[in-house]
Amino acid sequence: MGIFFLVRRLLSTMRVAGKVFDWANEQIQAFLKRFHANANEAKRNFEQRNYGEAAKYCAAWLDDANRRHYSATKKTEIILQLAESLRLMGDGEAALKTAKEALEWARALGAQHTLCGTALETLGRVLDERGEPGAALKFGREALEVALYNREMASCAERASWLAGLERKAGHTGQAKQLLLDSIEYFTSAHGEHHAGTASQLASMGIAMQEEGQLAEALPLFEKAYAVHRELLGPNASATLVDLEHMGQIRYLQGNLEEAVTLYSRLAHLKETEIGAGQIEHGRLLIDAATVHEVAGETSKALEFLMQANQKCGRDATLAPIIAERVARLRAV
Repeated sequence: MGIFFLVRRLLSTMRVAGKVFDWANEQIQAFLKRFHANANEAKRNFEQRNYGEAAKYCAAWLDDANRRHYSATKKTEIILQLAESLRLMGDGEAALKTAKEALEWARALGAQHTLCGTALETLGRVLDERGEPGAALKFGREALEVALYNREMASCAERASWLAGLERKAGHTGQAKQLLLDSIEYFTSAHGEHHAGTASQLASMGIAMQEEGQLAEALPLFEKAYAVHRELLGPNASATLVDLEHMGQIRYLQGNLEEAVTLYSRLAHLKETEIGAGQIEHGRLLIDAATVHEVAGETSKALEFLMQANQKCGRDATLAPIIAERVARLRAV
């Protein structure tokens, strides 16, 4: 009887243990399902630029990670995505707090850890958008050093390009130009010369040189950027049109009116295709094209562009008087 009783107790205990195990397994599976659902929704909404929704799911994802004691690396990744979502949705205060938290977690992983570089960059961008360029530069430079240490050339390129913009805003043109040169080198190393990112850095370098009056040096940079952008993005892409406009400006400033006329005429046609009627930006471009033709002595063509500009933005309080004055003057010639 004693053995029979023990066997019964053992079987009963095993049945209870099995039920407990099944319940625990169901709880774990439910948690994992929720955890991955929050992660996927956070990433999906971020990719679709629904940053508010992305932040909401990131917060839920982080809450799950905290309850289950996930690794410091995983928590840092989640906090970083939450900070970036908050930054892009425009919640600067929450983004700053979260970015600082992310940096604390990242530094615990190691000063040269790739996530530490990402956290430094995120905090720098938040500070830049909050009007603290000095602090942004400090963290941005540290972020670039981490990327260089880890030989992450794509990150090096992006960070050098961003830092160049900060240096230019601070009036440090020498440092900005060097960073642009570095970013071109990094983009080329990461993606090759025939890449839209590399072309964009060439155009940025061209803008810096054009602003300093180095027209002869700037023009080939825009020409190379234009060729790559046109092939990869198409003739009507925004980057392609910007390159073309700068080429026209430089030819005009150099006194090469025939080439400037050709470039502005082509640009005006492409802008028409891209933007359509009634756009202020297109109207300004048509006025610029009219100026080039007027200087070249092509009065009738200049009038033609001005009349097109009048159709696009003749009701604009700023541009309408300019167009009217120019038309009256040309007709009086």
